[in-house]
Amino acid sequence: MHATTATHCRNFAVFAGSAMLLLLGLPSLKSHVQDTAVDISMAGLLLVMAKAFLKFLPLMLALLVELSLAPEKRLFCARLFKWQKSRRIDLYSFILSHMHRVHAILNMAFTFGIPILLDRLIKNSMPRNFSLFALLERHAGYALAVLAFVFVATFFNYWEHRLWHSRILWPIHRFHHSATDYNALTETRKHFTETLLTPLFFTLPLSLLGAPLEFVATYLALILFQGFMNHTDQGISYGWIGRHLWIDPLYHKLHHSSAAEHMNMNFSGTLPLWDRLFGTYAPAHGELAVGVSGAPHYDTLPYWKIHLRDFSDLLINLGTALKDKLGRRGSIGRGGN
Repeated sequence: MHATTATHCRNFAVFAGSAMLLLLGLPSLKSHVQDTAVDISMAGLLLVMAKAFLKFLPLMLALLVELSLAPEKRLFCARLFKWQKSRRIDLYSFILSHMHRVHAILNMAFTFGIPILLDRLIKNSMPRNFSLFALLERHAGYALAVLAFVFVATFFNYWEHRLWHSRILWPIHRFHHSATDYNALTETRKHFTETLLTPLFFTLPLSLLGAPLEFVATYLALILFQGFMNHTDQGISYGWIGRHLWIDPLYHKLHHSSAAEHMNMNFSGTLPLWDRLFGTYAPAHGELAVGVSGAPHYDTLPYWKIHLRDFSDLLINLGTALKDKLGRRGSIGRGGN
């Protein structure tokens, strides 16, 4: 085995092992973190620390993996203290998505809360025997049903991402791509509208197909860890594994590239299969500059005005699309007379 192949396999093994620890450890940790009142004592302090650890575990795990796989590179924390607007926006987005009460409630409601609500509504309203997951489980067993739904979930994840790059929705996803300093916190750099709409494009289809709540919650935890890993700026590569089996950070960094030939490539957040199947795969090599062009307001406007500007552009796109649709209908009607 060549040294480079060994390194790629080691990188993937570290990532996969960390992901397994996350998935195996979350249920155990949750069982020890009860939603009881916190008293002013050592036990109360430990409870708060345990809850915080559970909340930030995917990020901390991703940073540890980054540190272990690329110790010679500049560390994310060291870069963060070299103040720059792009890094400030990433930090603000992270703090707001995890600490600010209103945004945190919305974030939890529209990620883990929506699956719970949909699970109850769909089970109560759909025919009792209607469930693709249950059907697969009956005929192929639970393990194969889970494996099949991993492919289903990654398929929806791929097309949801492509939807954000459509002409109408691009202004709000553009905020995520506007980062010029690529780091793990870029994962949480999302427009509030994207946070609110994502369940409609991803969680709802899974729930309609009968995905168990525990599967959806576990997949969301894994995808959050994967998201932090995808945005580590160390060019971590899994070699042929990253190109064919499971994407690596270098694979996703090309998706953020500002080069014209990389636009709308490498949409998949997990399996390269979908990019290869639908013709959006591009191999990544060397250093890549990231960011978007033609949107100077990211450099000039304050954080809250950026959100309003992008939302305004979304409304303009929606209005233009509606006008075009009504115009086409009108011309068809006039032609028929």
